[in-house]
Order: sequence, then C-alpha cells, then structure tokens
Amino acid sequence: IPSTLINPFRKISYKEERKTLKFFISVETNEILSYAKKGSDTDIDVKVSNDEIIITAKALKIDYTEQKVDKDSISLNYINSNVKSILRSISDKINYNLIIGEDVPDATVTIKQDNIHWKDAIKLIRDESNVQISIDEKSKTLLVRKNEFMKFAAPKEGDLVSFEFQDADLSSVIFLLSEISGYNIVLHPDVKDLKYKVNINIKKIPWQKALEKVVKIFALEFTVDEADKLILIAPVETINKIEMTRQALRETRIKRYKAESELYTERAKVAKERLQALMSEQKITKIIKLKYLSTFDAIKHITQLNIFKGVRSTLKEATQGVAKQEAMELKITDEAITAEVGISSINSINAIVMRHVPAIVEEVERFLASIDIPSQTTQQVLIEARVVEVSNSSALELGVQWGVSGWGVTKDGGILSYGGTRSARDTQSASDYVSTPYSQVGIGQATQGTMGATNIMPLIINMPAAVAQGAGGSFGIGYINRAASMMLDFRLSALERAGKGKILSQPKLMTLNNSPSLIRHGARVPITTPGSTQGTYTTTYIDAALLMKVTPSIVFGTKENIIYLDLEISKDEPATSSERKDILGNPQIDSRAANTRIALKDGETVVIAGIRKETVSEGESSIPYLSKIPVLGSLFKKEDKTGNTEELMIFVTPKIVQPFKQD
Repeated sequence: IPSTLINPFRKISYKEERKTLKFFISVETNEILSYAKKGSDTDIDVKVSNDEIIITAKALKIDYTEQKVDKDSISLNYINSNVKSILRSISDKINYNLIIGEDVPDATVTIKQDNIHWKDAIKLIRDESNVQISIDEKSKTLLVRKNEFMKFAAPKEGDLVSFEFQDADLSSVIFLLSEISGYNIVLHPDVKDLKYKVNINIKKIPWQKALEKVVKIFALEFTVDEADKLILIAPVETINKIEMTRQALRETRIKRYKAESELYTERAKVAKERLQALMSEQKITKIIKLKYLSTFDAIKHITQLNIFKGVRSTLKEATQGVAKQEAMELKITDEAITAEVGISSINSINAIVMRHVPAIVEEVERFLASIDIPSQTTQQVLIEARVVEVSNSSALELGVQWGVSGWGVTKDGGILSYGGTRSARDTQSASDYVSTPYSQVGIGQATQGTMGATNIMPLIINMPAAVAQGAGGSFGIGYINRAASMMLDFRLSALERAGKGKILSQPKLMTLNNSPSLIRHGARVPITTPGSTQGTYTTTYIDAALLMKVTPSIVFGTKENIIYLDLEISKDEPATSSERKDILGNPQIDSRAANTRIALKDGETVVIAGIRKETVSEGESSIPYLSKIPVLGSLFKKEDKTGNTEELMIFVTPKIVQPFKQD
C-alpha cells in the first residue's frame, strides 16, 4: 500500500488495486488519526510478501474482506485534467452517448473521489467547471453546453454542428436534433421500426444536412414549414402523397383565382355601364315632409344606412378587374355625381330636401315613410310628483312664584324684618307696613326701598311660566295676618302650546319617452360676499327652488307596460326665522333632495323618499338641594318641555299618454 493511502489527515476510505494482489484491502484512516492525535507510540509496520500484505498496529482493527463495488459507482482521480476528456471517460464507463457543443471551453479541473455515483460525479464536474451538462436517460445521452445557456440557440442556415451517437434509436436522435435546431419535429404515424440502433459521428456540418443524413438512414424524408417552425418526418411515399395533395390544392386555388378575376372583369364592365348611365340621368330635387320623425333623426338614419350605396357599390364593382387608369376615371366620375346630390333640412316645416336621380330619391322616400310613424319614441309620459312636508310642535311649561314678608318691633324700638329681598337696612317704619293696603300686596318685581302705595311684596322664588295675554294661565293665593305683620303670597302658572303645519308641493311634467325634462319653481336668493378691496361687496344669486328632473323610459309588455324613471327632485328654500343661522347677513338655505331610478307600472304611485325628524327637549330651573325635597321640592323649581316633529315624503305617479292617431 503506498504511503499516501494511510494518511492520518484524510477521513475517507481508500482502496488500492495492486496487480500483484488478488483482492482489495480497505483501511479506515480515521482510526489511525485517533492514535496520531493522542501522540501515542503506536508502531505501524507494513510488509509486502508474495501474495499477502501484513499491517501491524496496536489496537488497530483492519477489515480484510473484499469490498463490494456498486455498478453505478466510479472513481475519479484527475489532476488538472481536461473536462471533455473526463466526460468521454465517464460516458464510456456508463455506456452513454456524449454530445459536446462547439462553444464549450477547454476547462481543466482537479477531482479525487472514490466509489461515487456517476450522477454525483457529473454534478461535481458541473460545479467545478463552466459547463452545463444535461442527462437524457431515455436516449442515454450526455449533452454538454456552455454554462450560461440552458438550450442551444437555433443555428442559422449554414451553421455547423457536431455530435456523436452510439447505438441510438431514431426517436432519441430526433429529440436531440430538435433541441439543436429550435424547430418542432413531428414523426408521421407511418414512421415505424424506431427501435433500430444507429451509430453516427458528425463533425462540423449544417444541422439541416445532419437531419437529412439521419432520416435517410431510416429510408425517410422530411418537409419544413418555415412559418410554423415545424419539420414533418415521414416515409418517402407519404411525403410524395402530401406533396401531390399540396400541388392539387395550389392548382385549385389558381383556377378559382382565374375564375374570380374573369367574374370581376365582367362585373366591372356591367357596373361601368350602369355608372355611366347614372351620370347621364337627370337629377331631381324633392321636398319630403315628416310627421313624427325629426329632420335630425331622418338624416342620421339615412347616413347610417348609407342610402347612396347604389352609387358606392356600383363604383366598387366597376373598379375591380379594370386597369388602374380606368379605375381612377371611374372614381372621378363618382365624385362628380356625389357633388351633384345631397340632403338638407327645413326645420320650420319639419322636412328634408333631397337631390338625386329619381330612383335614389324614390328609395329615400320609401325608406322615410317606413320609419316616420308613431312609435315608442313618440310616446309621451306625464309625471306627477307630490312633496309633502308635515310638522308638529308642542310645548309645556309649569312655573311657581311665592314670597313671604314679616316685621316686628324690638324692645329698644328697632325694626326686625324677614322675607324676600327686604332687610333691616330698608328705610321703612312700622307705620309704612301697617298702612299698606291689602289690595296692593301681590307678587311681582320686588324692589328695595319704601313699600309705599305702589310697592309689592318681594319674592323668595320667582320661576314663572312664560304666560302672556292669550297664552297660558296662572292661579294665586295670598295671606296677611290680623296685625299685618306677616304676609304670604303664592302663584302657580302653566302654559301648553301645540302646532301643526302641512306644506304640499305638486309639480307635474309631460315629456317624450326617453327624453330628459326639467321643471323649476322658486326664487333666486342674493348672497353678498366681501370684495378684495375694503368696503366693496360682491353679490351672487343662488337658486332656492323646487326642481324636478326626469327621464322616462317605457318598456311595452304584453299585459302591462313598465315605466323606468331616472328621477331627481330637490327643494331648496331659506330657513324659517326661528331656525335661521345667518352668516354675514346671508340667509341659511335648507335643502331637501332625492335622486333615484325606479320602475313602476302605468298609473302606479310610489313613495320614493321619506325623512322624519323628531326633536324633544326638557328643561328645569331650580334652587339647589331644596328642589330635591319630596313633595315640597316643586315649590323651588320650574319645568318646561318642548317637542318638534318634521316629516318629508315624496310621491311619484307616471302615466302614459295615449299616442297620436294617424290621419
């Protein structure tokens, strides 16, 4: 065994075949490495004597059994070797064909591997070199190309290719030629005996020539379709039949073309005579009155239907199959005819004016008579809309006023008073209180000072309801003791209001079927905005009006008609005085609108929109803490409650108006 075999720095198995030996010896060097790391004094003695090798090592286990070798495994031991040479050696060992592209570089690699699967060896070579290696197991072929290309580009005519096949069948060879050429290759069903083997070694010839040589080996032929990049391979007899069929089709096309040319020539001759006769015919001018059809629609229909097609088709037929100069003359003739004919409209009498030869004028007149009749387009629809606004308001107020006042004379002649806003600091005498008539004591605005003949009693609680003449009511009660030293007055006031309102707007509009229409009623409100210069103003106007815009579309049915409405209804108006929030003197505009598309039966009414707005507010004015006393708390507070309800509903009713009757 060479000294390189037992290498303590390699962790792989080695095997060495000696010509003088009859068997393989395998040594696991990782076991030797374990001794080397320990630095032991292990003695290793190798002796070769005739038919045996003796290896002596302490504690070293050596397997002397013959190693089994996998049939797909190979050994690589190459140093700076050519990749192409390595691949040829591998293809020979595995019995595969080898094709190497002309652009594959002459790369070199260094590879040392034992007992490795040949596919893994191919991958290793591919990774170590700048080549791309494809394995076709069906044809048992290795295809070698430059690494940057995954497929061969299709060679041009004259490009040279080289390849080699050994014991390959036709299908495998055809597959590789398709890869090289970039063409799709189809084998005809008549192609048989594809299992025959062939050996080919071609160097630097065009791929077309290579294909020709391959198919001739199998007594075949091929045809090329350049447009579809397709090659058909078939037996010679089949190719001959295909060519004969193609030739027959070509001859048929030629005969048909000649027949069509003769027909066009004959038509051109007849058309030329017709066109010349048309030129010589006298033109007439005629006014055609319309009953239901507008002049705009009539001219549009005539233009769309190309009512002058008689002249145009005659010209087209006349210019086919004639010489170029003659065709130009016919075109000039057509332009001359067109210049002398035309259509115009007279909207005041709903008529069109037609100028042409009598035959064309009569054709136009018949055409207009067939479409100038009452139809769905002249059907009319009456749309009735009702905008209903209902408002309800209510208010409830409950208030209380009461006061107490008293006085007395102290021992030292002073005055002690209580109640309301009066106090001992008032400059009053006892006689002032005593002399106050009973009839003048009552609830009202209390003021400090001498009561006098017109003064009233001061209030402790003054929370009345907003009663006034003709609105609300009140009830009062008073008490004065005999000595007139104490007075008590109490008044209860209440107010309840309710209001109802209803506003009805009812626009009506009649329009033609499929025609948009609009109705507006209201005012234009001025809006003032400051100008760019100080002290100047700009006034613009905005619409505050009731507007209805509608487009009806009738679908006539067997039992009942359906009307589709594209409907837009809006009502804009300045807000009421109680709700207005003017800005810079400009009024607030309230807007209500609905925009929808609906389907209804003739005469059916439907609500297309509805808005309900309800506002409820409750208020309370009270004396803190005292108003919370059960039962007696009502003497120290005022309560009010208001409510407002607004409701908007929009109703629509379409009706089909009976159509016009023909005279």
